[in-house]
Amino acid sequence: MLQAQRVQPNVIPHPPNDHRYVQPSELLALKLYDQLMGRLSWTIIDYAGTPNFLKSTSHWNEQHLIAFRCLLLEDLPVSRIVPISELISDDDTRMKLVDTHLLASERDVRTGEAE
Repeated sequence: MLQAQRVQPNVIPHPPNDHRYVQPSELLALKLYDQLMGRLSWTIIDYAGTPNFLKSTSHWNEQHLIAFRCLLLEDLPVSRIVPISELISDDDTRMKLVDTHLLASERDVRTGEAE
């Protein structure tokens, strides 16, 4: 039985203090890395026929993230996603509005009671 050779990441070089800086080891540590990189090419159609793919976005899983080529940002500090100089203070009225919207209950959103 032939074993697939692991595709090594080729990252775009950035200085370590740049929020886009990524080490190849970070990519290799992702649970999805081999699934993503082990394919020569793929499209959403490759996934659409798989069981349970077409379902509410509330029930999406890693397969959906792969199919739609979403970035996995979990467990990354904010400074790795957005430059610190671009972040809005938690005290900013815009940020407080976002917090209010995100803290609304599902019931409040469904009934229109959420601001």
